[in-house]
Amino acid sequence: RARRPLRFGAYRPALTGLGYEVVGVDGDPKVSPALVPDLRGLDSLPSDFDAVVNLWASFGYFDEATNEHVLTSFGRRLRPGGRLVLDLFNRAFFDGRPAEAVRELRPGVFERSRLVGARRQVELDYGDGHVDRFEWQLYRPEELAALAGGFRVVLVQASDDAPAMQLVLERDA
Repeated sequence: RARRPLRFGAYRPALTGLGYEVVGVDGDPKVSPALVPDLRGLDSLPSDFDAVVNLWASFGYFDEATNEHVLTSFGRRLRPGGRLVLDLFNRAFFDGRPAEAVRELRPGVFERSRLVGARRQVELDYGDGHVDRFEWQLYRPEELAALAGGFRVVLVQASDDAPAMQLVLERDA
């Protein structure tokens, strides 16, 4: 049975049903019972995983040095030949857009976003006085591959016309 860390608990039943042992990493214990509540604590996990799957722009929350530490921690958790799957925001998409934007996601829920250097800041206003704030460091595929070190790029799915990109990296043997 392979062990595969997973950020969101929604996939846990499907993967465990296929025989995978899944380890969750999430700051919200209601989302997934996690061994580590935050990506900065990955070094406390074993280092023999077949894969690390990081989805839905859950990479890039921290400053550049901490993001690099998280990325190298992903690599240290993998056995040689293990794969890292990243789904994150694509800097190339945002570089060609206005620095600030507002859009209505659904009636009464507004997203306000802006770029500050290579960081995307987002406020979600639910119209009831509650506002969530998020911020990510944005990368281009080549920047992330260079930052990863110790990996071979297996797949890059990225377009200047899409806000998200996906990368599959394989840990060197």
